[in-house]
Amino acid sequence: MKSDEDSLGKLVLALAFDEEVDDAPFVSAKGSNEIGSMIIAAAKKYNIPIVYRPELRPTLTSLNVDCDIPLTLYEAVIDILNEIDQIS
Repeated sequence: MKSDEDSLGKLVLALAFDEEVDDAPFVSAKGSNEIGSMIIAAAKKYNIPIVYRPELRPTLTSLNVDCDIPLTLYEAVIDILNEIDQIS
């Protein structure tokens, strides 16, 4: 039997949030395997910080592109955005 890791490959989500325009953070890109690798390559090319949070994977897999992050994930996403602010 395949594990979730085997069946989903490397899941990558890109989050976006502009406090002047957006009501909430949202998923701007999502992909696994080759698409996930392309998202990571684009982030590196444009110096977009990358944060690894494998513990959020089970929850984030259900989110679709252009969907706002649900309230239940706000705390985790705020932690990620704060980490990105510290990196930048």
